[in-house]
Amino acid sequence: MKLHSIGALISLLVTGNVLGQQGFRISTDSSSIEIPFEFQNNLIVLEVILNDYPLKLILDSNVEYPILTQKSIGDQLGLNYTRKIPLGKVNGETNYGYASNGAQLKLNGGVQTGANHSILVLEQDHMNLSSLARAPVHGLIGFDLFGFLVVEINQTKRRLVLHNPDHFESPRGYDKIPLVLAKRNCYVNTSILFENWERKNSNLQIKTGAVHTILFSGDSTYFLLPSHNLEIPLGVGPGGRVEGHIGRVREFMLGKYRMENPLASFTKSQYSETGSIGMGILSRFDVVFDYSRETLYLKKNKDFSRSFEYDMSGVTIEATGPSANQFLITNVLDNSPAKRASVQVGDQVIAINGKKISPDNLDELLAPFSNKPGKTIELTMLKNNEEVKITFRLARMI
Repeated sequence: MKLHSIGALISLLVTGNVLGQQGFRISTDSSSIEIPFEFQNNLIVLEVILNDYPLKLILDSNVEYPILTQKSIGDQLGLNYTRKIPLGKVNGETNYGYASNGAQLKLNGGVQTGANHSILVLEQDHMNLSSLARAPVHGLIGFDLFGFLVVEINQTKRRLVLHNPDHFESPRGYDKIPLVLAKRNCYVNTSILFENWERKNSNLQIKTGAVHTILFSGDSTYFLLPSHNLEIPLGVGPGGRVEGHIGRVREFMLGKYRMENPLASFTKSQYSETGSIGMGILSRFDVVFDYSRETLYLKKNKDFSRSFEYDMSGVTIEATGPSANQFLITNVLDNSPAKRASVQVGDQVIAINGKKISPDNLDELLAPFSNKPGKTIELTMLKNNEEVKITFRLARMI
């Protein structure tokens, strides 16, 4: 589980005086354009062309400006860097980005920006998005779509439908929920029933680029940590590694939709970003974002009634390397099936249940880790340059 805290920091620190905002337009006479997307580890990944160079970008409603995480690509394309911007510190070192105004971004079907669009290029990739998506990813895109078009995420068909706001009509069969827009981010009112039977109403930020279900940040006395929880790493923030807990709340209400026992993450006090809902909630709906009318449309899909499950192995396997084709153990929870089987941080995983891992199948191979308690898992790994096989049975820990 990861947080896009560097992306959030960028939204706070980079102003419109540094990066302009032109946004995407439909360049044909069509009122809407349908685009397929990949769904990787609960994230929407789009193919985007940057100055004729193909990229994979995560669709993240929390991102104010397009972000390119690999500066080598920007250098290769000869992007015009107009300003070097400090973006905060990661592990004690200042992270920098470069504002560029020489970009043109295109999606399939005639959706594109102007020829002199702004983009932020990171000097170093501290976001590790390829690890998060379990596949090669080059950055993020958000408000350039949400702020200028009506964005329909059809999870059932794995399609993104982009509508011209001037010709958009309320979709039939969807429920209408008010959105609150602030600083180019969107919020929605929710009702949460905590473990102690206390109910709270809260405006939570909507993050299409976050894998979590519900996340509570900041004041831990307001958001109530359940007694049964796991202490886990939540991701990387401006000051480095973000620690927290994961547990469950009794009930989560979004509009008329009631969800029982969803997972909830709780950050520790050093992380001050507002609470949010991620794709763990949103993927259970077909969703339409209409910023122009400050409205969210929801229609539950086939995944709505699926139980909320957390990883049952206790191990985190991340894709690393320039091509995201090396797979390392980066965390092992205490008292977990993997820990008891002597899996260790730093082990390199080659295969799962006899199938060699690749960026194309990692999501598929890890899917049983979160939905099949009792299943036997065999990891083929390199430990101290020696190939070994370790087996354990999955078990619910939360």
